[in-house]
Amino acid sequence: MPKRRISDKTVQAAIGAAADGGTSILEMCGTSAQVPARPEAQEALARFHAEVVPLLVEAATRKPGELVQLVIRRCNLAEHYDDGTAGAPARLNNLEELREIARGYDRYAPPRGLERMLTDIALTADLDDLDESRQRVTLITLHMAKGLEFPVVFLTGLEDKLLPHERALAEPRGLEEERRLCYVGITRARSRLYLTVANVRTLFGKPVSLAPSQFLYDIPSALLHLVELEGHRSQGIVGHLARSSANVKLTAS
Repeated sequence: MPKRRISDKTVQAAIGAAADGGTSILEMCGTSAQVPARPEAQEALARFHAEVVPLLVEAATRKPGELVQLVIRRCNLAEHYDDGTAGAPARLNNLEELREIARGYDRYAPPRGLERMLTDIALTADLDDLDESRQRVTLITLHMAKGLEFPVVFLTGLEDKLLPHERALAEPRGLEEERRLCYVGITRARSRLYLTVANVRTLFGKPVSLAPSQFLYDIPSALLHLVELEGHRSQGIVGHLARSSANVKLTAS
């Protein structure tokens, strides 16, 4: 990143001041006079705050592709990386790749697109260290599961308003995108697939009952084997399977 005359020592001083004041590091940069540092370092923190805050405002309304382009332009990233060294072309290619990745999330309404992109990037870093030879559970989103396979897959939260997500229903082609994601999850399993539905779950601190996902009714009932905990019956799915030859097994809780 372009240098802003902010040394590691100044960064640590800002972190300490933010912790002592019970505020964020960015907010502390906005009140940089409280940071125990030289006046020129305090001014550099204030300039950084003035540069970043408008971008945070833009992030609430811009699509990821637009936002990344805006950050590159305002922070002079292309000029910074195009420094005439042998590594400059590779760094510029990385910027272009970042633009393309961000544009892939433009189909989501702001700020959901940025949230999804950042979540996927964070999980991608974890997937780089994925060792499939080890016997362990891998917790992963549907987006990050693309291209991967596992012997056994648990696809959780097969309930309307979760999958499909209620926000997707308000977007053009949102339902089809959610259906595609569900298909991705289902086809990750090599030999055994578990689809789970909760009778009651806690959302935003409150217990709620959601209807089984509409995608479950798209699966031929003969392919489903229903296992229920005693006293926790999902009537919609039970009725769907009762009209077919599918198996229903009751398991004690």
